[in-house]
Amino acid sequence: MEGLEAKAEALVKVVALDKWLPKVATVPVGTAAEDLDKTVTAVLSDGNLVDADVVSWTLKDPDALTKEGGRTEATGKLVGNDYEVTATFIASDQETESTVTGLTVGDKTLENFEPGKTYYRVSLPYTAKIPSVGAQTTGYQVTVQQASAANDYQASVFLSDQKGDLVQTYLIQFVKEAPALTRLEVSVEGKENATEDQVLPYHVIGHYEDGSQTEFSASDIHLEAKSADGGHLEVNGQNLLLYKKGSVTLTPRIDNQTDKTQSVATELVIKENTVDKKIVKASSSVYLYRYQSATEFA
Repeated sequence: MEGLEAKAEALVKVVALDKWLPKVATVPVGTAAEDLDKTVTAVLSDGNLVDADVVSWTLKDPDALTKEGGRTEATGKLVGNDYEVTATFIASDQETESTVTGLTVGDKTLENFEPGKTYYRVSLPYTAKIPSVGAQTTGYQVTVQQASAANDYQASVFLSDQKGDLVQTYLIQFVKEAPALTRLEVSVEGKENATEDQVLPYHVIGHYEDGSQTEFSASDIHLEAKSADGGHLEVNGQNLLLYKKGSVTLTPRIDNQTDKTQSVATELVIKENTVDKKIVKASSSVYLYRYQSATEFA
């Protein structure tokens, strides 16, 4: 439309080649070089797979495939460019049983592993490092793409059979928990001049392990007040009602508080109110005072 400008922003994610799945294939004895499987598989940085073909394989030892157990390295250039990949071919007519018994996360075996279940979510504390991933197998070729920012912290475990064909992929998504609350502190407005009969607002600030802060409402906080010298105050919503001089220790707590959260105590010293006063009205929770000179009581 005339006179109307629209701006479009696109988020471009750069995807690069991470690695090639190892091409280690067992073929029947006597297989000719031109009959070898020419497909190779690339793992991209985001965890996706892309297949490509080589023009042909050049065997380092052409006679290796003519006998049982023969093994040879091979090289081949990709169709359409000069990029060279490698492979290993083994000649054998014997059947090999392949099994997968588990996945490992760090130095521990992944709980509740099932061979047919291919996707897992693993929760980690906010400050934890992303662990490495592995597989416990027999007869499979295993390739692992470890979790990183490039693949959104999703590790991939690729299992290939003895022919070099990819037969199974396991995904492990790591999810970090929200940063833990590490400290609660009380801030009292006008604390330095706290005097009997005053009403002072207070704030409870929560500090998290990522450095962020938040202020809790009075309904979420239990503010404990203790005094060893007769000081007395009451908590009324977001205010402190100061009744009697003395030193009062304020300690904030929340429901279901864990050992990770420190409640920092704050000392509030209530000074004596030297102005003469008398009660003119009282309610169940708040006392109102009218201040007078000494002559008014004569």
